[in-house]
Amino acid sequence: MTGLLAPALVAIGLLVAPASDLRTAAPARGYWIVLGSDRDGQVRPYSVRPDGSRLTLLLAPTPASPTPRAVSRDGRVVVYEEGSTGDIYMSRASGAGLRKLGVRGLPEALSRDGRLLAYQNRGIWIVRTDGRGRRRLTSSIWDEATGWSPGGDALLIARGANRRQKALLWVQPLRGPRRVLVRGAGGGAWSPDGRWIAYRVGQDLWAVQPNG
Repeated sequence: MTGLLAPALVAIGLLVAPASDLRTAAPARGYWIVLGSDRDGQVRPYSVRPDGSRLTLLLAPTPASPTPRAVSRDGRVVVYEEGSTGDIYMSRASGAGLRKLGVRGLPEALSRDGRLLAYQNRGIWIVRTDGRGRRRLTSSIWDEATGWSPGGDALLIARGANRRQKALLWVQPLRGPRRVLVRGAGGGAWSPDGRWIAYRVGQDLWAVQPNG
């Protein structure tokens, strides 16, 4: 376990973290930002260049447009939540091919290749983005899927502190028992190569290997 006291990185994380409807995608012609905006009075999904140019509506306007919640790391798949019903949708990065997955909840993490989605609905569930293979991993409303391993074979799950227990961070393989990493710390993110997991305790940033 390694301490990484880095106020600048922590500040960036705190600045970006509240914008849960803001995600990045990397289509073939460069990076885009995917966001939800109510600029016309209704929250709708848009894409925009990092320099603020080429703001584009992703989906055709509807009375209840879904809000973008997650983007696969390869930038090819976007997952949405329809707020009034909780229905989960997915589309290609261009907004084409929108379809309902047949599950409800809060989308939290897409695998790198966009084939697996982790979502919260009184616990963490996973489902393939073709709508098949739904499976429950946990049963607590305090759990959050913070990210997939680069290989898509394990989830990083954080349990928020509550009256019954302290915060907890663990790796949950798709097959096999969970590996608890840290007690008293929530949140976390995999390094791109999968060799480290970063997490925050107070104002300090730490890193630990996935095997603990």
